[in-house]
Amino acid sequence: MDYERSGTLNGPLTKYEQVFKRARDKGSEINIQSPSRIISPMLRKKSEAELDILRKAVDITAEAQREAMRSIEPGMYEYQLQAIIRHVFRLNGAQGTGFPCIIGSGINSVILHWMENSRKMEDGDIVVVDIGAEYGMYWADITRTIPANGKYSPRQKEIYEIVLKANEEAIKMIAPGVNFEDVFEKANDILAEGMLRIGLINDKGEFRKYYFHGLGHHIGLLNARILNIGVLEPGMVITIEPGIYIHEEKLGIRIEDDVLVTENGHEVLSASVPKKIPEIENLMNERGMDYKRNLLK
Repeated sequence: MDYERSGTLNGPLTKYEQVFKRARDKGSEINIQSPSRIISPMLRKKSEAELDILRKAVDITAEAQREAMRSIEPGMYEYQLQAIIRHVFRLNGAQGTGFPCIIGSGINSVILHWMENSRKMEDGDIVVVDIGAEYGMYWADITRTIPANGKYSPRQKEIYEIVLKANEEAIKMIAPGVNFEDVFEKANDILAEGMLRIGLINDKGEFRKYYFHGLGHHIGLLNARILNIGVLEPGMVITIEPGIYIHEEKLGIRIEDDVLVTENGHEVLSASVPKKIPEIENLMNERGMDYKRNLLK
């Protein structure tokens, strides 16, 4: 963590800044550097003890994703689905969330980090559910995109299958010694080819109009920021999260998994959450939480 800084140029100095100012006023020369230069490389690879905690965070998040699939229905508000998710988190000992829950339905599905969760979900909506439980100061990050009514439309399936292929093919590449930039380019190519094939774009170079974020990031210790992935090493835990977002169709699809780099390849820690269309639709036929029981009239 960096030292606490004042919020504005004209604001009062923090206690740390006051110490630095007094030292400089007396002639001291201070060169302040962020500790992240030393700490970040240490956070990139997880020990077995860390992995035990992180697996628990992932498992709790996975159960919440499965319950979201069972419980969602048209007429439910995004915040009501969020309440079910957070209920599952707490039931399983999660201290909170690693980040605010993202429940984006309809037009909100194309907003990368929609966190207001205020819209009523309608029949025919697609819903991006991007969540992560925090357990023992470690956090998970899993995204699934599901139909509010339990059945994907033909158009939703068409876009979903492109994103799913990018997700699966990128994960296949995860192994020690692989440069993550190559994985990123592979996913980009699959997404661009898919968009071109269905006529969404006229040239592969246009794919960034509908896919405007990176492929993945590190996860692990809460609030620890590790910006670079670089060459993969055993012990790293990263996300793989391609997406397609078509604003004019109010249709956004993102599929995100948490992947451990092992000595010989990889392990998908979030594999228990369905992501193939038939599996998701089958799970959505199961009975979920009766959230209406506690609604006030």
